[in-house]
Amino acid sequence: MSVMGNIDKLGGKYSETTAIRHILDYHGAVAAHNNQPISEAMLFGISGGIGFSYYLFEYVGYEPTLFISVAHRYTGRFGQYMDRLYKRLGLETTLKMTHSSHEAETNLNTDLAHGRPVIVHVDRGQLPYYAEESEYGDHALLVLGRDDKSNDLVIADQSVMPIYLAPADLAYARESIDTLSFRALTLAKPGAPIDLKEGINRSIKQCWDAMINPPQPKKNYGLSGLQNWTDVINSTKAKRGWLKIFAPGPNLYVGLKWTFKCIETLETGGGGMRGMYADFLDEAAGVIGNKQLKEVAKMYRKLAQLWTDLAYAALPDNIPLLKDTREMIINAEDAFLEGGMKAVGEMVKVKAHQDELTKQAYSDFPLNDDQSKKLLDGLKEHVEEILAAETEAVTALKQAMIL
Repeated sequence: MSVMGNIDKLGGKYSETTAIRHILDYHGAVAAHNNQPISEAMLFGISGGIGFSYYLFEYVGYEPTLFISVAHRYTGRFGQYMDRLYKRLGLETTLKMTHSSHEAETNLNTDLAHGRPVIVHVDRGQLPYYAEESEYGDHALLVLGRDDKSNDLVIADQSVMPIYLAPADLAYARESIDTLSFRALTLAKPGAPIDLKEGINRSIKQCWDAMINPPQPKKNYGLSGLQNWTDVINSTKAKRGWLKIFAPGPNLYVGLKWTFKCIETLETGGGGMRGMYADFLDEAAGVIGNKQLKEVAKMYRKLAQLWTDLAYAALPDNIPLLKDTREMIINAEDAFLEGGMKAVGEMVKVKAHQDELTKQAYSDFPLNDDQSKKLLDGLKEHVEEILAAETEAVTALKQAMIL
């Protein structure tokens, strides 16, 4: 078997489900209901699907850090969010973890020598083909094998092109996340077509239940988290109101930039992952014979546009610094997704432009206090509209599965 196995198409939206789709395709795995490869949307849905998490961190000497997760990532640690997917699909996995970089390299080499592709986790900001700062500590890659000529590792990432990466570069990106302990996972070839029905039913229940009844602290998760964001996004009185935390200048610039990235480009496929979840529901409707899910899918497609509208409102056209920042983010993502390693040169230019924009935000931020308040007032209206639509959609999702 070649290093690509049975994979005939690379690329994806969410790194973990992309890696899992690639490894299933490598093994020639198919679904029981149609004897066809399993889509990334289906894998994403069965893993738990969409969600909402809101995190705001403050550290002395640094700009405040905003992270919004639009996937079902409420409990567990980095690297563990897909464990429920493996269980629901009945997949046999082998997990290796170590604090030794030497042992991690030995483990990887052993698996590759035996023809076993390996899912590893990295800080994607430490990869040479990303233009971003160190930013995302749970990016998954599938290491397929080695190139015979260069000895570089052949990697399937989200790009439609294979990645050729020096072993030292991969080791550095893996080592950048202490908590993952060089996590490496292999998956045995499924012995029969995979039945999706039970996994679909369980995952949809888990999805709507967590949105309606989120875990503690409730103010960070699900519909409660969205309500909390609505309450603070333009507040001057709330303890963690944005006009206190993200004061006009570099702090607000960071908050607006990350709002856009978390919704549109940070492994979401755009639209806060709601479009991919709609694709899952459309597929799931046929698998389990529930036509009502197709109607709910339409609601999530509308939500995808609402999330995109919010993201673009955070970096709008009428403010050149913010528009340039948005276009820089989009161009960097598109360059990687379409070109893989060929985009490295473009990424260097993007990184330099990013540094220039950040300096401008420090020296000459274009919004005063009143203008910043007006922008955040507009974002609040978008979040309120999303909250209402999310509430309606998740209620319909629950009803569709109870009927």
